[in-house]
Amino acid sequence: MYWNVSFPELAYFIIKTSNEIFEQMLKVVKPDAVFCLNDEMAIGAFKALKELNIDAPKDITIKGFDDIQLESYVQPSLSTRSHPKFDYDTVTAECVFAGLGDNNTAVNMVLPTELIVRNSTNKK
Repeated sequence: MYWNVSFPELAYFIIKTSNEIFEQMLKVVKPDAVFCLNDEMAIGAFKALKELNIDAPKDITIKGFDDIQLESYVQPSLSTRSHPKFDYDTVTAECVFAGLGDNNTAVNMVLPTELIVRNSTNKK
């Protein structure tokens, strides 16, 4: 099956789903901080907080991962982890090729990230 979806549609889906999940989570527990799998999910978390009148970062710190350009349109600005995207593509290809054929070689790599602290982090 082939699914043709543009990035804005995919980003909207991730943000909307994250928003719904985050709202459900906040009915059960109110964490001090949330580290989201990616920046789109963190944006969905912001939306849920706003709808529930919860102040980020005063009440809950939100952090994402990816440092996408869409982040610059979010208020407060999103704290995130940046990573060298080209390196991930290269490493992924190397891992795939390493696992081809009779070679069952395990590949273990640690790639660098950089913490970017912006206004979504409560600096207590």
